[in-house]
Amino acid sequence: MAEEKREGPPDKDVQEILSDLDAILSDLGGGQPSSAPVSPPKVEALPTKSPASAPFVPPAFKLPPKLAVPAVFSGKPPMELDLEGGAKTGAARPADFIPASIPAPTVPPVRPPQRGLPPADALPDVPMPEKLGKDQVRRVAFIYLGKFEAEREALAKLLDQTAQTVPKKPLFLRRVLYQAITEECEGKDVLAPVLQAKAVAVLGIVEGLSETRLRELGEALAGGGVMFRAVAPLDVGKKSVAIDIVVDVMLLSPEAL
Repeated sequence: MAEEKREGPPDKDVQEILSDLDAILSDLGGGQPSSAPVSPPKVEALPTKSPASAPFVPPAFKLPPKLAVPAVFSGKPPMELDLEGGAKTGAARPADFIPASIPAPTVPPVRPPQRGLPPADALPDVPMPEKLGKDQVRRVAFIYLGKFEAEREALAKLLDQTAQTVPKKPLFLRRVLYQAITEECEGKDVLAPVLQAKAVAVLGIVEGLSETRLRELGEALAGGGVMFRAVAPLDVGKKSVAIDIVVDVMLLSPEAL
């Protein structure tokens, strides 16, 4: 048999401590000191074993077999995609699927052009001078676009002043009609109230009417035996224009006849 391997002698400090202890024990009890040195207990290292690591297995991933794609604007049922076997059609719509609805645009109603004349405006109360006879009175109507009301009034006042300053035989221009018109008004529509008011002359501030409508208006008034004179808005304050109108009106029939 092989000889057992003995432990080496303890270090010097341990031996000295053990010797002192033996001496103390001998003094106390008279026993024999132990000649064999006491060796410290041997601590053996535990063997370490690395645990066997299990191989990593990734979790299985499975694609969904079917995928429904809703058709929002086509109006057709959604196409069902089968990832395993291809595409399928005719699948039912999901219960919570509501197709988007686009409201139809609202179109305002088309109004036909207005026919006829607007209501006539009120006439001012202008008294006739006492020194004038009825043979010196001329009945005059004014027609105009609605935006020229101020120009109408300016022209009427200037004509009053000019007519009453005519030497030897002054005139009084009686205002018998204030009638606004539009592009849609026909000549016959204007002639009717003029004849009803027994006017012998019509003065118009109608800049903006088409040439066709203006010519139709003049022909209708002339056919009714009424003088028509158009005045530009910028000329309503000119004395020379007022004199020309008064001279033309002077030749017309007076109110008495």
